[in-house]
Amino acid sequence: YNNSVYLNDATPPTPANHQSACLYVANMGTGSVDFRNNILVNTMSTNGTGKAVGIFASANSNLLRLASTTNNNLYFIGTGSATRGVSTDVAVIYQTLATHQAAVATGGLGGPRDLLSLEINPQFHTLSNLHVLPTSPTSNAGSDVTSIVATDIDGETRTATPDIGADEFVAATASASGSITSPT
Repeated sequence: YNNSVYLNDATPPTPANHQSACLYVANMGTGSVDFRNNILVNTMSTNGTGKAVGIFASANSNLLRLASTTNNNLYFIGTGSATRGVSTDVAVIYQTLATHQAAVATGGLGGPRDLLSLEINPQFHTLSNLHVLPTSPTSNAGSDVTSIVATDIDGETRTATPDIGADEFVAATASASGSITSPT
């Protein structure tokens, strides 16, 4: 729960078949992945035949091992294409959140899954700083998992309606002088 993964082209891939994924799901058997309140950003280049996705499942049966509680995630992959998508089960790339949701709606552990998830840029401070800006759509968009993940990456207490991702933050507020104060 509450992870932030950001894959970018800071060091562009060189092989034509370069593959990148924020989460790899394989050989699940009877297990499951309860995947909530996560940010997956993959803006890597694909250099031709490679894939750049949020979730890479080694087979459709593994993609369907996402628990029925999988929800409140944020996916950002840029523009979907034949080599870029929210998820893939190797045979098909689900280019948008809507096609991913349809793919995991039923089957496996049941569904629907990811109904309250978002497909939008999370607005990180910088490429190397996974704290989100106060204007981020991740604010109060998560599900309550505070009994499991009580604090964020800075040790700040998560609220009953937590933010999506590793960073729990307080939205920007106006000070007495009228200037905007933004926490980091």
